[in-house]
Amino acid sequence: MKKEPLHLKKILPICAAAVIISAVMGTCYCLCGIVGDTESSGTEGLNYLAREDERDVRSAIDGVNEAQLDYEASLGSEETGKTADDDGLDLTEEELKQNGDDIDTESTGDMSASKEDDSVSLDTEDDNSHENDVKVSNLLSLKESLLAEVEGTIEYHWMDETEVTACKDAFGRAALIGDSMAQAAFEYDYLRESQVFYIRGASVDEMTPVLEPLSQYYPEKAVFFKGLNDCNHFATTDEFLECYIALIEEVRAENELAPEEIYVCSLLPGNAAIQAERDDLRRSDIFDEALQVMCTNIGYHYVDTKWLVREDWYLEDGIHMNAAFYNLWVQYLTAYIKD
Repeated sequence: MKKEPLHLKKILPICAAAVIISAVMGTCYCLCGIVGDTESSGTEGLNYLAREDERDVRSAIDGVNEAQLDYEASLGSEETGKTADDDGLDLTEEELKQNGDDIDTESTGDMSASKEDDSVSLDTEDDNSHENDVKVSNLLSLKESLLAEVEGTIEYHWMDETEVTACKDAFGRAALIGDSMAQAAFEYDYLRESQVFYIRGASVDEMTPVLEPLSQYYPEKAVFFKGLNDCNHFATTDEFLECYIALIEEVRAENELAPEEIYVCSLLPGNAAIQAERDDLRRSDIFDEALQVMCTNIGYHYVDTKWLVREDWYLEDGIHMNAAFYNLWVQYLTAYIKD
């Protein structure tokens, strides 16, 4: 004789509720291909209800929820290798390997070619890094040598015609932009006149006339070298930087230059006598520090050449420099901007 199920009318509603909850909470596992485990978990939940049919509906539902939470925890520890504290972003080595094996080569292309491309990319990066290291090393060596000449610990060396020509060639299609400080570079014959764009006595907000001839020259790099005109023209460094950036960005836009193709030379201080005499020119250090911050924030190169200044190399006005300064300055500058 067939035995009737125990308390069937009471069990069925409970089972139905449990099945619905299990189905909702187990959907993600079914979609991920873990149907066997999910069915097993659901069956355990139903058996649990059948054995404990005297418990109320809430206890039964809590039991199913607890079973699902336990199951989820087991998935986290057994299948992904992660603990409860993991952020879920890291994959185990096996998963990484499996993911690599599952990649569709038709959609991603030939994997071996990709690996070769990656290798070439890495080699290029290594080469660039090596070249940068060599450039930095060469610059430091040059700076040490030039500084020794400035300090007089070694004999001062005037470049001969061949060396000067080499500097002009190394400067190439770069453009030196500024006021009389830039003008002196070609007047002392350390750069070609075609490489220098200047307006004597101009502050940075008065430099727009150079833009048209500069655009016809179409420089590959732009080097800015300004004197102390801005210190007695602008009330604040904020105004100074706003106008300086506007000038640089206009040059960039008209000549399609990237930020890393912009070089800003340091603002040279006046000599001790002129600084004692004029309060406005004593601000040169503050303005120069502002230039450094500007270059760092935007991505321009800041070229510090204040270490090349020697008190007896100033002209009578205490602001401009003589040929001895430019003889060393152009050597360092051309080495700095060289690719």
